[in-house]
Amino acid sequence: MIQETLSLLEHQLQKAGIEISTDFDAGLPPIHGNAGKLQQVFLNLFLNARDAMTAGGRLEVRTWAEAAGARIEVADTGHGIAPEHLRRVYDPFFTTKAARKGTGLGLS
Repeated sequence: MIQETLSLLEHQLQKAGIEISTDFDAGLPPIHGNAGKLQQVFLNLFLNARDAMTAGGRLEVRTWAEAAGARIEVADTGHGIAPEHLRRVYDPFFTTKAARKGTGLGLS
C-alpha cells in the first residue's frame, strides 16, 4: 500500500525534483487496519514532505519487522517542523501553509 501511494505521487515528486528511496522489508507480518485510512496518512506525509522540499530533495521510506509488529519510517531533506509548531502538528485545522494551500487536516 505504501508503494501504491508513492506510485500515485511519483510524477508530482519527480516534477518537484524529489528523489524517492525505499527499503521495504519483505518479511513484514500482516498489518491489520483500515487500508484507506492508512493510505491517507501516507499520502499526507508524502505531500507534506514534497511541500517542505521546495528546491527538490530526497524522500526516504523504509519498513522493518519488530517483535511487536512492523515499523515504518518516513524521512525527507525538507526544512523540518519549527520547534514551536511541534506540539500542534496533530491539532485539527492547524497549518503553517498559506491560505488555500493547506487545511490542517493532514496529520490530525
